[in-house]
Amino acid sequence: MSADPVYPLSDSDLQAIRSLTSAISQKALEGDWSSLVQLFTEDAVLLPPNSPAIRGREPFQAMIESFNPDFTEHRIDLQDIQGYGDLAYGWGTYTETFSIGGAPEPITDVAKLMFGFRKQPDGAWRVATEMWNTDLS
Repeated sequence: MSADPVYPLSDSDLQAIRSLTSAISQKALEGDWSSLVQLFTEDAVLLPPNSPAIRGREPFQAMIESFNPDFTEHRIDLQDIQGYGDLAYGWGTYTETFSIGGAPEPITDVAKLMFGFRKQPDGAWRVATEMWNTDLS
């Protein structure tokens, strides 16, 4: 018995993944945390710097709501996307500017990130894993 062939990502898959990361930025700018977490798989794993892993949508939403950044800039620039079938990964950079309670001035962060993407049964791509770290010292 031979395995099913694995096909590289199509142009429409690549466009869908880029649209997904654009939607993440848009939801962050809107402060729409419940919609933002829906762009991730239910079992998504986030790997923030200097913190334990966050597993699942509910803990992710609780984390971002406790932080509650007010973004004025959020831009993801994927440098590369690779994948086959229903799995893909991408790496790139992001730039964000946000205010948080207690901070005297807005914070601008420039950083690196890596995503793992998984195509869902309905054909939509979602983030399954995300890891990031700042370039700031």
